[in-house]
Amino acid sequence: MLLLKLRQDVETRLEYRLRLWIVIPPSSAMILKKELVEFAKYVKERYGDRVKVFTIDIDRKELIPILGKSKAKEAKK
Repeated sequence: MLLLKLRQDVETRLEYRLRLWIVIPPSSAMILKKELVEFAKYVKERYGDRVKVFTIDIDRKELIPILGKSKAKEAKK
């Protein structure tokens, strides 16, 4: 249900040629991880860089993209 609402919000706001950053709370991101990854892939494929989906790393106080490498993963290499 949440992802359907997000999709509708994205499509509505992009009519106005806006760029969107969607920030999902960490607790919701953990529960909906698989669905959020699919949603993020969908919006990236359909809208390119106009829409970005993030969650929050509370300890580091930074945004983490749902798709792509996080700084934490890069630091381990």
